[in-house]
Amino acid sequence: YASNALLKFLEEPEPNIYGILISSNLNKVLSTIKSRCQILMVDNESLFNLNEFDSDYVSNVVNIIDLFENYGYDSISYIYEYINKKVEKEDLKIIIKIVKYFYRDCLNYLLFNTINIFTNYKDIIDKIVKKNCEKIIVDKLFILLKEESKLEYNVNTNLFLDNLFIELEKIRYE
Repeated sequence: YASNALLKFLEEPEPNIYGILISSNLNKVLSTIKSRCQILMVDNESLFNLNEFDSDYVSNVVNIIDLFENYGYDSISYIYEYINKKVEKEDLKIIIKIVKYFYRDCLNYLLFNTINIFTNYKDIIDKIVKKNCEKIIVDKLFILLKEESKLEYNVNTNLFLDNLFIELEKIRYE
């Protein structure tokens, strides 16, 4: 009965209602349920350790987020001052990972009033949460996860960054 109710919810959602299903084993989820969901693989937050990164590096990434949140696509020239235009793909993966976990903390703060990782950046998180509803933050996380998967292929990092900023900017106007 529970699976039928879940299928009905997934097939006929009410407006502005979102469901997030979490499983540690995707193979145990019924194929009929999987077929009606957007599947995202998410890192285990407990495995993310902010201390493994240089504090100045993290601070620069948070400054990039703050700039983009305040000025949108107009901030790109300033952001490229923080990110070398010739950034290596491995560095880009680290930047995306930090940004992804930062927005996860924003979502945690918005929903549960807790910050799990970026406790030193509460003021910036608070400012971002005041400007964004949970749907926008979730949409940003979806974009980051989708774009992050592209880094597994041979991509031009400059084009990747430009596309990422364009995708994130679109959310502001939807």
